[in-house]
Amino acid sequence: MSDVHSIQVTSQTFETDVLRKSQETPVLVDFYADWCGPCKSLGPILEKLADEYQGAFILAKIDADAEQMLIQGMGVRSLPTVVLFKDGQPADHFMGALPEGEIRAMLDKHVERAEQSPVERAEALVEAGEYDEAIALYQLITADDPENYDVYLKMAQALLKKGDLASAEAIIERLRGTTDPRAVVASKRFWNYRGVLDRAAQKRVGLHRTRATLARYCGARHDELTVLSV
Repeated sequence: MSDVHSIQVTSQTFETDVLRKSQETPVLVDFYADWCGPCKSLGPILEKLADEYQGAFILAKIDADAEQMLIQGMGVRSLPTVVLFKDGQPADHFMGALPEGEIRAMLDKHVERAEQSPVERAEALVEAGEYDEAIALYQLITADDPENYDVYLKMAQALLKKGDLASAEAIIERLRGTTDPRAVVASKRFWNYRGVLDRAAQKRVGLHRTRATLARYCGARHDELTVLSV
């Protein structure tokens, strides 16, 4: 999370950082506590959205334990409570750890987002698991900008996530055929990325084998105990 899009607010800074600031930019206030389980689930979602919206709103975090007077003054009765301030006034709110989609819908009613670039749209599609749409958009970008090697890398990574290893490697092989240093860097980053995925896959396979062995052992022990009990 970028500190540019998120601030810690106290009772001393509330008027300046929330009320006055919200007259220029909407401020989403997150009342939380370190001991609050749902707060820990909600916090990363709000931080992710703050970065994604790129300054269209400011995320203001208020520690409920440290700011009891402010909490009482705001009438906060449960945690987490999230209040959106706009033009110096509360414009919307919710309580509890809502799903990301519901929070996004609330924000979009009040916040004017800056238009995403084609690369940002493609990245969002990858994150949503819509790999074919993302890859098609990456292809359009590289058609207009054939030397955008970062996008070739992103496209290859999307293909890997989709499970199309052959197509991903074909893209990188084309990059390796150029002498542009940027292409060389993109190629190295791809193989590093693939190595991380391979190691993660190997760990998952090892875990599955361990579980299977344990299951067979437990089943055998159960049979032995059944025979003995008979």
